[in-house]
Amino acid sequence: MALWMTAERVRFLAAAVLLILCLALWKKYGGEGKEKAAAAVFAGFFLGFFVMALETWRFEGEGTAWDAFKEEDARIWGRVEAIEEREDGFRLILGDVKTSAGTKIRRVFCYTDQAEGLKLGRRITASGAGEEPEGAGNPGSFDYRLYCRGMGIGGVFYAESYEAADARVDRLAEALRNLKAVFSARLLEIAPQEDAGILMAVLLGDKTRLPDPVYELYRRNGISHLLAISGLHVSVIGLGIWKGFRKGGAGFWVSGLLASGILILYGKMVGFGPSVTRAVLMASLSFLAKAFGRTYDLPSALCVPCLILLIFRPYLLTQAGFQLSFLAVGAIFYPGSVLLRLAGKRKLLQSFLISLSVQMATGPVILYHSFELPPYGVFLNLAVIPLMTYVAVSGFAGLFGSFLWEAGGAAFLGGAHYVLRFYEGLCLLTERLPYSNLVLGRPAFWQMALYYGCLLAGTLVFSRALKRPGVRRMLFGALFWAAGYVFLLPIRPSGLFVTFLDVGQGDGIYLEADGRNLLVDCGSSWGNEVGENCLVPFLKSRGVTHLDGAAVSHGDWDHVSGIRYLLESEESGVTIGTLLLAKAGSGEIYEELARMARKRGSAVRYLEAGDRLEGILGREVSVECLYPAGDFSSEDRNEESLVLSVAYGGFSMLLTGDVGISGEEQMIEEGRLRPVTVLKAGHHGSSTSSGEDFVRILKPSWVIFSYGEGNRYGHPHEEVVERFQDAGSSLLGTARMGAIELTTDGKRVRLKGYRN
Repeated sequence: MALWMTAERVRFLAAAVLLILCLALWKKYGGEGKEKAAAAVFAGFFLGFFVMALETWRFEGEGTAWDAFKEEDARIWGRVEAIEEREDGFRLILGDVKTSAGTKIRRVFCYTDQAEGLKLGRRITASGAGEEPEGAGNPGSFDYRLYCRGMGIGGVFYAESYEAADARVDRLAEALRNLKAVFSARLLEIAPQEDAGILMAVLLGDKTRLPDPVYELYRRNGISHLLAISGLHVSVIGLGIWKGFRKGGAGFWVSGLLASGILILYGKMVGFGPSVTRAVLMASLSFLAKAFGRTYDLPSALCVPCLILLIFRPYLLTQAGFQLSFLAVGAIFYPGSVLLRLAGKRKLLQSFLISLSVQMATGPVILYHSFELPPYGVFLNLAVIPLMTYVAVSGFAGLFGSFLWEAGGAAFLGGAHYVLRFYEGLCLLTERLPYSNLVLGRPAFWQMALYYGCLLAGTLVFSRALKRPGVRRMLFGALFWAAGYVFLLPIRPSGLFVTFLDVGQGDGIYLEADGRNLLVDCGSSWGNEVGENCLVPFLKSRGVTHLDGAAVSHGDWDHVSGIRYLLESEESGVTIGTLLLAKAGSGEIYEELARMARKRGSAVRYLEAGDRLEGILGREVSVECLYPAGDFSSEDRNEESLVLSVAYGGFSMLLTGDVGISGEEQMIEEGRLRPVTVLKAGHHGSSTSSGEDFVRILKPSWVIFSYGEGNRYGHPHEEVVERFQDAGSSLLGTARMGAIELTTDGKRVRLKGYRN
């Protein structure tokens, strides 16, 4: 609630009012003893609010501390809590950090090229540069700031050098880290190459060798949870140890304490992520229940690790791993317990209904974070989850057995090998089925609330059906569930919707109207990953897998790299109906783009001044090419830029690519320019564009600058900014605001920044 209050006050107030209303009804109609429960809910509510508000305040303070600490030769002192090897070096987690500016930060990610001499628990002094973690700039993009906050990280430091500040070492943690390294090295020696990375992830929580294609295959089919250490793995270890001690004659207390202790050491070795912490604590509580002779209660056991995690790391609430881990286990109790009563003693039906319960409970969260829903996941999980026990047993047997007899240990891994190959074949077979992956986009909070309301209503109806069986009640329950999925379908905006993507130093503009869409440019001079990490997540977050048109203003990399990624990468899952190029464009880049488009089955159309894109954005939105003429020729590629005019009712917008002042003057001479509502500033605000006459004629109400913060070109140029300000224009920039979203009904215009 505190997190919502800082971002969406209306949502917070609505949620608070709804909570109070529910508790009032509960008190009136709930019966005896509900007053204490209501008081407990209120106490929990205010405690949670206080903890989250305090954590938010701390992070904001730590972020402010970095603002005064940007010198290149900065220094920090901190204790090494974790050492993670990565492809490009090492990432350390430093705790109890102090900076040379005199500020304190609880935890920091420290990136370094090498980790020689580093040990867990040792304090080090590092020199380099630091900053606050950056939040997502575009809808659908990975939010690094939220991820860091979920781990309690208040800053990122890039160390050029470091040295030990003392000789202290956390001997237990260091021994477990070395043991994990030994286990990882042994798996690489005895396991087939295609299995080693998976087994390291499944058994040791080490995903550094996990192939990306394997993870994507599992994710698309809804079984990526198998690649993380979860309750299943911990249960195999914990119950195996507990039963071993019991059969050896140990009592409940001794067996439980020893099994719990080993589980805690295992959790510390693999890293206490949310799912591991939950599984270890729940297993330990089950041992405790046996020792006391008490019943193991799933909801209570689930709440204990949930509360412990959120008290110390409140922002874990925003993380997919935390949400899915607790929702999946909670779904086994509800609605799982209700559905199990419907299944009777039919084991196969019981397994199916439990899998269905988990899929229904986690569906909206999966959509929110990955934008895709695998409809066959419920059947796949029914087949793969039971076999995961054999993978874990085979993996541990092979790993430990190899220290006694290496060849024998490798032979034990045969069971895991064949199960993993079965998983791969099953996923590939499933992907050939129709509608194997539904891209529905990121649902809004109100859509998720309505879905869970329908899930609850349907479960209550089924619960009533157990007391008074009837086909009508069963049908009503199923209809409620079906209605819930209807609420998750993507909702297309009315009118015209435009997003100026935050691609760093580059351009990317997405337009949507009347169920059709158009992409104008997408590229960045700051890297080649803009298509994979920015464009595709954005499109899929809107439920888009097909672009009716994609226009390339000109062939510079900062305008074309994202579109090129879509054309050359079939795995992107996004197709293009028509690729639009400038008829005046010359050079190999245009020929290559046209060749790639035709290979992917896209049509290619060449535009020149005077061409209209009829129906590209429906009947009411017109798109016209104003420049350049088909016979235009220039040695400067920027002057070949397509200039597109978009009109909808009383709204007008001009997209100028990187066209320079000479091109602007030519459009003025031909009488093609009129005042506009919104202008995308040419060439990212360069002084070579946006001439005085051009600005005077257009008189834009809003000007959008698409550029990267701290770019070496000095965009937007101070002279250009002043020119627009003198014309009375409001100026917006993607570098500070993130993606800029515009909606209009042809009369009114609404603009907002995704980041600010």
